[in-house]
Amino acid sequence: MEEGTYTYTFSCPIPPHCPSSFEGTYGHIRYLVRVTFIRAGAADRVHNVGFTVLMPLDLNKDSKLLEAPASNDAMENVCFFLAKPVHLTIYLQQTGYVPGQFVLISADVDNKSTADCKKLIIMLNLRATYNSETPALHTVSEKICLVKKVCGPAPRQTRKSFAETIRIPATAPTCEHISKNVRVSYELCVMAVMSPLMRNPRTTIPITIGNVPLAMSSTIEEEFLEERELENMQPTTSRAVLPENNLENEIGAVGGASEDDISEEEIELPPPSYEQAMFMSTNIADNDANTVSVDAPFTPRYPVYNIDESSLAFSSMGLSPPPNLPQKRPRRRRRRRPAENPTKFAKDQLPTESPIQI
Repeated sequence: MEEGTYTYTFSCPIPPHCPSSFEGTYGHIRYLVRVTFIRAGAADRVHNVGFTVLMPLDLNKDSKLLEAPASNDAMENVCFFLAKPVHLTIYLQQTGYVPGQFVLISADVDNKSTADCKKLIIMLNLRATYNSETPALHTVSEKICLVKKVCGPAPRQTRKSFAETIRIPATAPTCEHISKNVRVSYELCVMAVMSPLMRNPRTTIPITIGNVPLAMSSTIEEEFLEERELENMQPTTSRAVLPENNLENEIGAVGGASEDDISEEEIELPPPSYEQAMFMSTNIADNDANTVSVDAPFTPRYPVYNIDESSLAFSSMGLSPPPNLPQKRPRRRRRRRPAENPTKFAKDQLPTESPIQI
């Protein structure tokens, strides 16, 4: 091959049931393109370029159980058997999420013991299980903490509730039944940290991370928003309702739109951004002693949705954003058509003197 620039085009189909890319400590699911330059009288030169493969995991088709709330609890006698226990309970609104989505965790700590709970730790853990069949059957597992959040203490003889949110980072979707060599699962762990030499109550809830988010029905959406609006407008009803009604009347008077003219508008989710899973960064260069390989750093990219854009609006109202905001067919408020002959108010007149004298 003489000096110059040469371009070779090629393509190959990817099987539809390939598991998603994953990089772990004891194994990986890796896809790459390898180019080898065969040189006479010298070591071959190898270039590796990695790319990410995603197995579609639609949470709406996986299981209806992902939409249902989940809870779990744990109870520990932190000192002696005769001491009163510490009861820890956690609640989740759902168990199916996508990267970029917020998880709303509600934790309840009932500390009846004589020791203080120093802090409450919330962790999102990735569990990877590696199976090997050659030369013998062997299984190794590892746990990676993706997100960690620390909450306040719970003093002795008290009961305290916590409501926290964590954001799902860019990571691989759940893979438990596609690959027999590498299995990926996720769990949400909450632990109450007690004093030294005492057992820490700990409880976990398995969750599923996919790449197509759950769709919230319009009924659930309306109930959630109406309940939040009522809670927010109770102390200031006159100031919160009147401007909205005036605005609706002005819009109706200008446009003259009726209920039939305003239909449901279908809003599609914006395309996700593909972000790197930084905890999976690795070097995919060839380690063969008979070849010369160029360093090839590689980090898989996964879709990250921005479906919680309205969280700023909820925060401005003094409300916490829901973990899964409406995604499809949000209903618009219907505006009433103004009366055809609106009542004309007479201008203020000067008061007249009464003919009756007192």
